[in-house]
Amino acid sequence: MTYPPADTQAQWFQDDYPGAPMRPRRGILHTTEGSDWPAYGGGASAPNYTAKPLFGPRSRYLGLAWRAHFPDDRSSRALRNEPGGVETNTDDALQVELIGTCDPTAHRAWSRNGVDHIFWPEAPQAALEDLAEFLAWCEKVHGIPVRGPREGWLPYPASYGNTPVRFAGTQWREFVGWCGHQHVPENTHGDPG
Repeated sequence: MTYPPADTQAQWFQDDYPGAPMRPRRGILHTTEGSDWPAYGGGASAPNYTAKPLFGPRSRYLGLAWRAHFPDDRSSRALRNEPGGVETNTDDALQVELIGTCDPTAHRAWSRNGVDHIFWPEAPQAALEDLAEFLAWCEKVHGIPVRGPREGWLPYPASYGNTPVRFAGTQWREFVGWCGHQHVPENTHGDPG
């Protein structure tokens, strides 16, 4: 099963990387730190989904285009997973990359250079509503509640590395809801800010 609006042809990696069976109970939001569809090493580092903002004239936001890379009941590959630690990719984690950035420096540079993008910490309301539609679908279909970690969220770059919001192994195993890459143990990334 995949989110109905998602393209399951353009970058479908399930055949090359079958993953482990799972029942999603948590979601992880990432940002790609880019403005176009990532190649994901042919699927070697792909999430379950990627959402790309579409823009019209004068950089007007038009909506999110979705691609599914793996079915919802199979693990994806976008998280670091250290040997001997907790399972990150295979522990019932539905992963979503949001094309854009959480880095204020990249946002300023892209804006100066006329690159259409979303700076996710200041995403337009319409983009947040499109993302909320996906989250609501995940709650209805998979039971992933639309709630975040009690530890909160940090803005990037304060969210990078070993921070107070990074889960310990026990917190990761117990968490149900939506968190960011910044929360996942064994990882250092601070997205989505």
